[in-house]
Amino acid sequence: MTSPVLPELVTEGDTADEVLANVRDALAAVVEAYADLGRPLPRNAQIQDAW
Repeated sequence: MTSPVLPELVTEGDTADEVLANVRDALAAVVEAYADLGRPLPRNAQIQDAW
């Protein structure tokens, strides 16, 4: 999976459940990387606590 809003987010999985788990991990890593670099997330990136 990739994201046009967060191009750094790239992940995959063999099942839908695996993909969702990997997306959660990858998204957390991307958000942390943005914070570590002092970069704001893109305006159109909305993070909702849906999991």
